[in-house]
Amino acid sequence: MDWLLRLPLMDHATVLVLALAAAVVAILLLIRSTMRRVLLSVLGAVLGAGIGALIFWWVVNVQDVFGVDLSDTARLWTIAAFAGVGLAIANLFASKWWRKILAILAIPVLLLAPAAGINADFGAYHTLDQLFGGTQVSPLSSIRTGERGEVVAAMPDYANDWKPPAGMPKHGEIGEVAIPATISGFDARPAQVWLPPAALVDDPPVLPVIFIMSGQPGSPGENFAMGRLNQVLDDYATSHRGLAPIAVAVDQLGDPSTNPLCIDSQAHGNVQTYLTQDVPNWVRANYRVGSDPEMWALQGFSQGATCTVQFVTGFPQIFGSGITTGTQLGPLLHEEADTVADGFAGNQAAYDAAQPITIMRAHGPYANSLLLLGVGKTDDRYGAYSDQLADAARSAGIEVQRLAADTGHDWYAAHDIFAQGLDILGKRWGLG
Repeated sequence: MDWLLRLPLMDHATVLVLALAAAVVAILLLIRSTMRRVLLSVLGAVLGAGIGALIFWWVVNVQDVFGVDLSDTARLWTIAAFAGVGLAIANLFASKWWRKILAILAIPVLLLAPAAGINADFGAYHTLDQLFGGTQVSPLSSIRTGERGEVVAAMPDYANDWKPPAGMPKHGEIGEVAIPATISGFDARPAQVWLPPAALVDDPPVLPVIFIMSGQPGSPGENFAMGRLNQVLDDYATSHRGLAPIAVAVDQLGDPSTNPLCIDSQAHGNVQTYLTQDVPNWVRANYRVGSDPEMWALQGFSQGATCTVQFVTGFPQIFGSGITTGTQLGPLLHEEADTVADGFAGNQAAYDAAQPITIMRAHGPYANSLLLLGVGKTDDRYGAYSDQLADAARSAGIEVQRLAADTGHDWYAAHDIFAQGLDILGKRWGLG
């Protein structure tokens, strides 16, 4: 059974096998005893496809429920799923009992292939184990926290000062830890911390820090399970003598169904204080890190990317750089009016002041800040947002670099852009 849970859902072969199985079932449902019944089945499939196309258009293009432009691949898979269900339903009419049973049993088969296709298109669940929540992360060992907290003022000289000791682990380590919300009181879920090999030795060097944030809905674990950002970090450490940033996948949501906008609010808690005070304080208390903002960075996908821009522009004294994949212009729910009412207690002025472009205009010029604005090449909406942010950032004295991935608004883009951004930040930190 374990082999089934480890089945690679992203593999083209898996999607192809499921698609072939669905095609065989569809052919069986189309083979009827009379032409009239064949036409009835075809009509059911056509009507289902039409309903699927209409629902996709209404939900994605008109209502913009997901806040992103889904791909044509996702549209076709959705249409195929509804066509399959329509075909199965048509076989419930003017048919014998055994065909009715066949039609009912066929529905999950006809839905599996579209589900796998959409999942692969977005780069979400890599295995069934992930889908069912079986890939749990163990608690972070007490050996890895609480013993070495030290803040060093000088920028490290890794080229001359760091030599990997014998017995250093070959790979980094991931662990789950509840970071206390001592000041903010924010009800955050446990974070996941990735420690590079250099942090796992008896006398670790001073290391840079990067906070990682998922999209919404999302969780800290998705950054490593879906985005596979730990693989990027491991690959980087392998080629850099075990050196890489301490990566803290933090919870900026509290609940996957909620978008607290990365601000302090009455409605959703003091997220801003949690991420700018509680989490940095915990990191400083547990690891050897630098005091220079240049050694502190943020990375985010979608809603997490928006938070990254908010904190890099709003708190340059803490975070010197950030990597984004698909950021909005600023904190926003579905509509501006909803955002003002829910997140800002009806205060339009507070909403306006929280927008990164407003912050940059008020704060600039920045002394030593870097924004790496990434986007999937087919993600036109978020590409336009990044264009506007890049112009405002450059005008405010922030160094900007644009990054791109050959996909859309998905985990593939988050993975690829993080790899590009980490290489750039590594040079900034002196690791490269």
